[in-house]
Amino acid sequence: MTSATALALAHNAALLNRSSGGVAAAARAGSGGGGAASASAAASASATDRSRLAGGGLGAGGFPAAAKAAGGGLGLNLGLGLGPGPGPGPGLGLGLSLPGEPVAGAEAAASGAPAPAGSAGPSAAGGGGGGGGGGGGSSSSSSSSAAAAVPALSLSARRDKLAFSLKELSLSTTVGTGTFGRVRIAQHRPSRAWYALKILKKSEILRLKQVEHIRSEVRILSGVHHPFIVNLVGLQADERRLYMLFEYVPGGELFSHLRREGRFSDEAARFYAAEIALAFEYLHGFDVAYRDLKPENLLLTAAGHMKITDFGFAKVVADRTYTLCGTPEYLAPEIIQSKGHDKGVDWWAIGVLIFEMLAGFPPFFDESPYGIYQKILAGRIDWPRHFSAEARDLVKRLLTADRTRRLGCLFGGARDVKEHAWFARTDWAAVLALAAPAPLVPKVREPNDTSNFDAYPDSEGETAGRVSGDDQASSFADIERAFDVIV
Repeated sequence: MTSATALALAHNAALLNRSSGGVAAAARAGSGGGGAASASAAASASATDRSRLAGGGLGAGGFPAAAKAAGGGLGLNLGLGLGPGPGPGPGLGLGLSLPGEPVAGAEAAASGAPAPAGSAGPSAAGGGGGGGGGGGGSSSSSSSSAAAAVPALSLSARRDKLAFSLKELSLSTTVGTGTFGRVRIAQHRPSRAWYALKILKKSEILRLKQVEHIRSEVRILSGVHHPFIVNLVGLQADERRLYMLFEYVPGGELFSHLRREGRFSDEAARFYAAEIALAFEYLHGFDVAYRDLKPENLLLTAAGHMKITDFGFAKVVADRTYTLCGTPEYLAPEIIQSKGHDKGVDWWAIGVLIFEMLAGFPPFFDESPYGIYQKILAGRIDWPRHFSAEARDLVKRLLTADRTRRLGCLFGGARDVKEHAWFARTDWAAVLALAAPAPLVPKVREPNDTSNFDAYPDSEGETAGRVSGDDQASSFADIERAFDVIV
């Protein structure tokens, strides 16, 4: 049995249905939970359950709050690999980074502006970070040690943060449910603005050992701000729940629109791919790997622009990490083979997404995750006849198994992708300025319109378990502080 086969078998037993974004660990402002996952399975060209994978080192690198950019911190990860045998094989992954200093240009990079000449750029900043967990079914372990960049909070991000109290919010319709709680739209009465409020049960976060994922998600989203990301606006907590306030994105999932259309034209696919590429270029500037791209995690604004949601698997990766996570159809070969991966997996995923947008189905699909892994590693793609030569060449170069030759991972980085012939007619400045006309404008009647999402029952009578004082202090206090320092 090859190592790749053993890895796939080990992680088939560790499928964790964190929904298609819901509130499990996602910055989901749209539909989530089992409803969206069921719709995905029913409508997808493959009958595969596109739930996310978690296991074999389900750990996220920690890094200090944005306000501590001059300090640094220690990032520590412990991962336990789940094997198919009678018991789990312990695999320990440790990640450590030492204090670092902020660098010139970090503020400019955070706002999307170029760094000053001679600046080292944000990737030189210090901070926490660290590796993933161990492999499944054996006593082997894996580790990664890297000085992770701390996202420097831009001035625009500071202005967009909201210091709110729960009493100021009027809760309305539920637009997503998940393992940890739900997402409801809410109106902030003083400003009359509508937001998406993700309500997480602390007891469930502890029970499912997802504290590190939530911590990493909050810290990353607290320090970034971009027009193509569902931005975190505020955070509050009480004894039983965390409340994360996000922009409300009313246009629905790209997944739903793609299934309705069947497939997109070259022009539409190029429009969405360009916006995602700019978001990834921005995140990678801070060494943040997103690691969960798929149509279900892409929301449309009322004007038809893209917003990336669900940062539950995002991680600061300055070097490599060994965590197996993501959606089976979108996993890069190096993730499946546990060779260690970096931000390059996001460019692979964009290749998969472009193919799916143009074809209506992903390039690698099967009835089981194991079958998908085999096809990804084999690397054979059946190309639809209607693909343009430029589109085929771009996807082929993004879906290059050797990451040292993959477009986006070369010396030119994101610039190589942006300069590809398929994007020849793309005005990148207009894309970033939201000036490019959207190919599809969703029907949105009012700011609190939820018609583009599935209906969910309200949460009357839903309870959350108590959390001990020790758990509050050890698991959640620093999550709340990570956001408190910037508002």
